[in-house]
Amino acid sequence: MMQRASRGFTLVELMVAIVVFVIMAGMGYLGLARLLDQREIAGSGLARTNEVRTAAYRVMEDLFSTSPRPVDDPFGGPAQPALRVEPDGTPILVLTHGGWMNPAGRARSTQQRVAYLLDGEDLVRLTWTVLDPAPDTEPTRQVLLHGVLRFEVRVLTGDDTWLERWPTSEAADIQAPTALPRAAEVRVELSDWGELRWMTEMVGG
Repeated sequence: MMQRASRGFTLVELMVAIVVFVIMAGMGYLGLARLLDQREIAGSGLARTNEVRTAAYRVMEDLFSTSPRPVDDPFGGPAQPALRVEPDGTPILVLTHGGWMNPAGRARSTQQRVAYLLDGEDLVRLTWTVLDPAPDTEPTRQVLLHGVLRFEVRVLTGDDTWLERWPTSEAADIQAPTALPRAAEVRVELSDWGELRWMTEMVGG
């Protein structure tokens, strides 16, 4: 009995195999690209979440630990209040906070002067190494949060009144510069997340 001679692939079969391989490879590449895109999106979302969380913690911690300690005016004017909120000011929020960690044991106060302002769409935190700075004392600048469209602060007084400015002109006449409200609320509008609200008690008030 004679055996049939084996034959190779024809050109048509080879071309069909190549086309199938290209299609399968393309589908695999698209799936991999989609997976990488999702991973990148998830990574950027996590980074943004951490950025917002860190900024919220920093602002709330400063407000919570606000100390009733006014500071000297560097130009010889009246003492600056322990807390100042000016909705149309630059900075918008200025305060003295306590609990400034000093792990190196340096000869400095455990209280720190801090200010917050908007620079374009960046929320910036300014800090001073001394409580009563000289006119030429430069603060340290830190960008806490990007994409900020609005940054507002209001405070709650002892008679349950919310104020957009502190101290008020009336309060400045009758209250010492050490006076503090009971609580504070911060409103932040982000370009990607919309409006956020953070609220904290103020232990010094």
